[in-house]
Amino acid sequence: MPPLDQGTLVLACGPRVLGFPGEAVREIRTWQAPRPLPGAAPWLGGLLSEDGVPWPFLRTNFWGESPKPPEVFVLLAWGERLLAVPGRDPWMVRPTPQAGPPEWGDGPWAGTMEAGGMKVALVDLRQLYLMLGLH
Repeated sequence: MPPLDQGTLVLACGPRVLGFPGEAVREIRTWQAPRPLPGAAPWLGGLLSEDGVPWPFLRTNFWGESPKPPEVFVLLAWGERLLAVPGRDPWMVRPTPQAGPPEWGDGPWAGTMEAGGMKVALVDLRQLYLMLGLH
């Protein structure tokens, strides 16, 4: 497995398989449901806090509905901003980007790649954080 800073973390998120920059991954933890926040932004599934630092969670269905519940959450950082992403089956690969965004339309996509015989949509964290208002 490549080191985090030289690879792409592949994660099943809802019905999609996504790739996140390895250098942005702070931790991968066993799934723990976040504390819901009534009236929160539509993307926000809740918060967890550790050492007084809040971790906003994406909703489990942010990327689409899945019949399987999350197994893990991945704590990502873009600068000082943290974001927890729920998913399943995390693994690291060396990036082999291909041209073009996935066929899913608009989104925070940086391109696509093949990994393990699957098409993986690469997530542009800057675009994702801007889309969520976490800049």
